Amino acid sequence: MLVEADLRRPGIGRALGIKSDGLSDLLERRVYLEDCIRPHIIGELDLLPAGNPRESDLELLASPEFGELVDLLKSRYDRVVLDLAPVQAVSDAMVVGKYTDSAIYVVKADSTPLPLVERGISLLKEVGVKVSGAVISQVDLAKLGAYGGDYYYLGYFDYYGYADEDGDRQSSKLRAVTDYAERSRNRERAREARKVAEMQAGKSTQLDPVIRTGNMAS
Repeated sequence: MLVEADLRRPGIGRALGIKSDGLSDLLERRVYLEDCIRPHIIGELDLLPAGNPRESDLELLASPEFGELVDLLKSRYDRVVLDLAPVQAVSDAMVVGKYTDSAIYVVKADSTPLPLVERGISLLKEVGVKVSGAVISQVDLAKLGAYGGDYYYLGYFDYYGYADEDGDRQSSKLRAVTDYAERSRNRERAREARKVAEMQAGKSTQLDPVIRTGNMAS
């Protein structure tokens, strides 16, 4: 399960073409959990999108309901990943950290200075968050090759299938992700079309704005 908990500038749902209720609406008890989860967006990965914008982003993440939601998702899924706003910009990650078993620090390649990375990790450790490792994102493999061709680096990506036989460095796995994203957008369009058709046919029903779980029902 991937939870889009960056409520300030969510990008995962937007990248997948998902415009629907999500985490923010769920925490305000406006919708059901089952109505927010988008199953199998990539392989077996489910997504809980950020939902509609709210002014009380931090208050929602700091609420007891969020902690209960994390516990519930942990009981249902093998892994629960929380995508959060940058730790140096806002305090969301420090607040939510108490609900996590560990943190993976994501660093944008050729963009984030090392002192900023060190400061961010230090902030997490100060509030007791266990940092298990780091991931470098948006690595430009073509740029690596332009700087003399790091054969060890590029060979590593070749070995694990991140380069084509004709020398094209675009990952076959990346293309698979793109295909999944396109299918996800198509499913979302079909879902919206069904909703419109049901409303026009007068079949739409009003649900009580209560989270449909035993742990979180009001």
